[in-house]
Amino acid sequence: MEVMNGVHSAAAISGRWVRLRSISRADYPAMFEWRLDTQMVHLWNISRRWPPYEEFVTGLEQSLRTTNLLIVIDQATERMIGYVQSYGDSPWDRWTYVAGYLLPKYRVRPHFPETMLLCLDAWFRWFPLNKIYIEVYEFAENLHQMLPVLGFVEEGTTPDHFWHGGRYWGLTKYALYRERWPEGRERLVDILKVRDRLEEPAAVE
Repeated sequence: MEVMNGVHSAAAISGRWVRLRSISRADYPAMFEWRLDTQMVHLWNISRRWPPYEEFVTGLEQSLRTTNLLIVIDQATERMIGYVQSYGDSPWDRWTYVAGYLLPKYRVRPHFPETMLLCLDAWFRWFPLNKIYIEVYEFAENLHQMLPVLGFVEEGTTPDHFWHGGRYWGLTKYALYRERWPEGRERLVDILKVRDRLEEPAAVE
């Protein structure tokens, strides 16, 4: 993966808990199931309607021409547990947006910080980016606490932007600059070590 925009057949990126790999057509049904999920807000379900499966596949494949989407696999079970995706790339200005989704039961396990670590490492390594943007809804309190620790800088907030759970929520844009990533990476590794120590030996069903 040497050029921004478009789908590339990248080798899988492996950690202890998760592996990131390129999306395939076999992954579409799971992506569609997450698209229909109304409990967790993420990039692929912010639309206020449920499309037919064929329409969803058409939209997904059109998106893959201009974005990079990687599937997150649980190393222990080989189960597909989420995705990470860059979008809105601006090669000229050297920035992109990154978003992701993990199944709820994996968000409190080491899978979450390791996915962030592998994803951010990959995008800074593959592309000549100056910064990576992440947009966070107001109700995602854990991310609002975590991102500044990792070196992300708040660059703007849109109040009352998104209707969810019976009320409006704001949207905050954070940016991670390339020069801040080495220090942030060390902190994320420390967070992963803590999660690793707390992890129960039993696999998630």
